[in-house]
Amino acid sequence: TFFTEEDLQRAFPSSKNTDAGIDFGADVVLAEVVSATVTVATRETPDAESFRKDAEKIVMKKARQLHATAVNLLTDPQPAGSPLRAPARRIFPVVVCGGQFPVNPITLRDVKRQLTTEGVLTDGRIQPLVLLDLEELEACGALHETRHVTMPQLVGDWQQSAYHEASLRSYLSFRYGGQNIGRSAD
Repeated sequence: TFFTEEDLQRAFPSSKNTDAGIDFGADVVLAEVVSATVTVATRETPDAESFRKDAEKIVMKKARQLHATAVNLLTDPQPAGSPLRAPARRIFPVVVCGGQFPVNPITLRDVKRQLTTEGVLTDGRIQPLVLLDLEELEACGALHETRHVTMPQLVGDWQQSAYHEASLRSYLSFRYGGQNIGRSAD
């Protein structure tokens, strides 16, 4: 079941809410979409301060929104108007970055360290934060349509693989490289 920020707002009116979510039954995917782009200093130079500012703007701000929504959807019982009938059992938080945020072992460790420091997305029922670009998101849709692989299955397999500290693109190359996974109809 797909739900929107407006659906969440009805159930949790005094809280920050994510852009969208999908209830897969046992698993819930929460998504925040970011249109901000990384600065030239982050993209072209090894400027750590510039990277931290971009990470705050592109990832951490959205991670806090995902955290607030996740905590709400883990609450038992769920309030009237919640898009879930029962509390979520497992949540997959996703930030979709449209602006070339670098995803690699170094940047992922830095983001994870900051999340841990702030106590954001640390509940054991919340899976590690996923950073996707638009092409990776399209691949998720294609795999769902052509091979019936749900996003929780794909992300779960990726996070259990040797590629868990790399981008989803790297995992997809490993897992499906050379295979035609198709394209999403929309």
